[in-house]
Formats: sequence, C-alpha cells, structure tokens
Amino acid sequence: MAMGSPSMRCAILALAFGAGFGFSSAPVRAAEPWRHDYVLSDEAQRNEHVTLVALRQGRVFAQVQAMARVDADTSRVIDIHSAGSGKVTAVHVTPGEPVIQGQALISYTDHSLHELQLQREQVEAALASARAGETEADLLYKRGLALAGSAVSRGELERRRMVLEQQRGLVTARKADLATLEHRQTEEFTSVTERIVQDEASDLISPVKGVVQAVRTSVAADISAGDNLVTVVDLSRLWLVADLSPEDASGLAPGGAAEFRLAGQKSGVVLAARISTIAGLADPATGLVRVVCVLDHPPVSLRPGMMLDAAFQTGEGTPGLVVPVGALQQINGEDVVFLRKDPTHFTPISVQIHVQDDDHAAISGALKGGQVVVEQGSFALKSMALLSSMTAD
Repeated sequence: MAMGSPSMRCAILALAFGAGFGFSSAPVRAAEPWRHDYVLSDEAQRNEHVTLVALRQGRVFAQVQAMARVDADTSRVIDIHSAGSGKVTAVHVTPGEPVIQGQALISYTDHSLHELQLQREQVEAALASARAGETEADLLYKRGLALAGSAVSRGELERRRMVLEQQRGLVTARKADLATLEHRQTEEFTSVTERIVQDEASDLISPVKGVVQAVRTSVAADISAGDNLVTVVDLSRLWLVADLSPEDASGLAPGGAAEFRLAGQKSGVVLAARISTIAGLADPATGLVRVVCVLDHPPVSLRPGMMLDAAFQTGEGTPGLVVPVGALQQINGEDVVFLRKDPTHFTPISVQIHVQDDDHAAISGALKGGQVVVEQGSFALKSMALLSSMTAD
C-alpha cells in the first residue's frame, strides 16, 4: 500500500490519536470487520472538536443552483430635486457615505425664496389695504342705516352695502393669495427632502436612512428648480436577482424558499429569502428568466453589486430523517453515520441517501428521530473503521 493513499493516511491518523481511541470488545463479523462499536474518550472528543446532532423527521428539497446579484430596491432609490433656483454653497456628502433621515446633503442659496418673500410682502400690504377699505365701508354702511329715510336715501344705503360686500370679497381674495404663498413655502420649499434654514438659505435633506449613491453638483454651481442633485438609496430592503434557464425557472413559484451565500464561500453565512417575482417571459437577449427575492433588513455588509451563490428549493421535498451532510461518511462503498450509544461509544449505521443539498440529506436506515449522531468528528471514526478493516485484512 502506498504511503500517500487515502487508506494509509486514515490509518496513520487513527494510530496517531493515541490511547483516547479504541475498539470495543464486541464480536467482529468477518464479512464486515469495521461494523462494531468504537470508543472515543472525552479527551479525544475535545481534541477532535466533536459535535453531535439529533436526527429529526423532515423534508429535504432538490435545489436549483445559480449565480445571483444584489440590487437595490428601485422603489427605494430616491432622487432629490431642488425646489428653487440659486447657487450651491456647500456639498456635505460624498457617494457611498451613509446618511440618516433629516441629514443635510446640499446647502444652497434659493433665489426663489427671495422672490416668494417679496410676493408675500406685496400680498400682505394688499390684504392690509383691503381690510382698511372693508372697515371704512362698514362704518359708512352702519351710518347710513342710522340715517336711512332722512339724510340718507334708500338708494345711497344700497350703494354703501354693495361697496361693503366688494371690500369683504377683496379681503377674502387677498387672504387666499396669502394662504397660497404660505402653502408654497411650507409644502414646496419645505418638504421631506428640503427645509428652509434662514431667509434664502435652504438645505436638501435625506428623507430616509440610507447610502448616498450619486452627487451631481458642486460648490458655487448654479442650479434650477427641479434639478436632480443627489440620489440616496434606502438599503433596508434589497433585491436578490438571479437569471435562470426557462427549464429551471419552471420548477419555481412565488413564495418558494431560497438560500444565498457570498460567491465562493460555501461555509459563509446563509441568507434565507422568499421568491417575490418570476418574470413571465425570458429576456430576448439572453434567453434567461429573471427571478427576484426580497430581503428585508439585510446585513450591513451586503451591498448592491455583490455576487452571491443561490440555491432555490424545487418540488415538494423528499421526506426522511434529516441529517447534516457532514455527518455522512462512506466506508467500503456504504454510506454510514456514527450513532452515539453512550458518552464514549459510537457505532456505524448504514443508511440510504434519498436526496441531499449543500447542507442536509434525507436518509433512511436502522435509525429513528431523536437519536444522536456525530457531525464534526465523524471522519476520525471513519479512520478507525478503515484501520479495523486493514487489520482484519
């Protein structure tokens, strides 16, 4: 046997473990010399970082593997426009910078506010004049009522009443003009994306907690009303987008489960999400179907543009005893798990694997739910079993 062969390496590993490993005194069947109990002391278990897992009844689903990307939720990409025209006095943020709700992004001198203030002064003066006219007309009408039939004729009294009504209408019109200007100031120039700081000074502010995606102006630049100056993205919800072949997409449905990991990191953190939408038609340019999953409150490290490995569940799943794939080993062509009989004794049990994904498998065999098998550390027990076979040979 070559020194570099897997069997020899497993044998050397088992011998190197020392007195903490051993075989029980149970009788050995000649046909399968490895099928007996193995002893793993508490110290040896600590050295091997043995972990145990309880079997449970469940389902394991077949999976469609694909590459996915992280996209921003387009309904949460916010373009911020200036309400007025003027000159930029300060740019407070840079692309990629996190911002909070209400934080100032850009400061500018809003010439439109100066025009609005002049209009307001004109309307307030007109309103004061209309009120003075209303007061005078009211006095004349009341005096006419007192002198009606003697010094004031009925025609003159009627004329005074009409003048009073005209003055009251003029006051109402000027109040409406003033209310319109106040509405513009509070709604147009003060909103969730802009606030008046003082006089003509205005700030564009972030309406959400997010990240600055783009800044499209600079200090001393002239801007006009409606200019798109900065874009903020709310990252509290992200889209995880995968492009699948029509055949793979046909086995999926909205609401189906999916798991994502950072590309190339099989042991990385798993992100669970549900399928939100499946495109009705394949992209004519690529022939692929777009599948979108929505992820609420993603990890801070997740950013639009990152690539992910995606696994989409398909079908109704295969029932069985669910076990981590790390607990499965193969000895002489048989799939086995190592059943814990007591704190230091473990026995290999042959199993049949019905289906498995990257993490779990659905199995059957001489086992039942609730029994405990070895996950991490099962390779050490496999090494002991192979050594047992070699000794028997």
